[in-house]
Amino acid sequence: MNRSRQISRGTLSIYFMLVLTGCTMISYERKPPVDWPKLEVSIVKLGFWKTQQKCGGNILMQALACAEFRFDTMTCTIWTSTNDVYVMEHELAHCEGHDHIGSTYQSDLWSEWKKYQRTRVAQ
Repeated sequence: MNRSRQISRGTLSIYFMLVLTGCTMISYERKPPVDWPKLEVSIVKLGFWKTQQKCGGNILMQALACAEFRFDTMTCTIWTSTNDVYVMEHELAHCEGHDHIGSTYQSDLWSEWKKYQRTRVAQ
């Protein structure tokens, strides 16, 4: 088997895994909140099963990676079991404030954090 066929099968496997994980596309048309903070990104490579535990994967919906935000420390940790470029780009986009298509999850988290901070300061 030649190298190009191996690469395309590997890439196909990753795309198939993304479908199995239920991962959706990043919405680049809708920009992150204008005041989304610059988060310090760190990448932690875990084994497959540890990634499932950390990222909420299960037997039917397996996780390849996930991004965890900490606005109190202004960090974004990517937990992953793969080095796949597409998976890493996806998680980095989350660290930059991009939501999945049809979701406002990250924008909502940022809004809630700001509201919490304003309430805390007012007390």
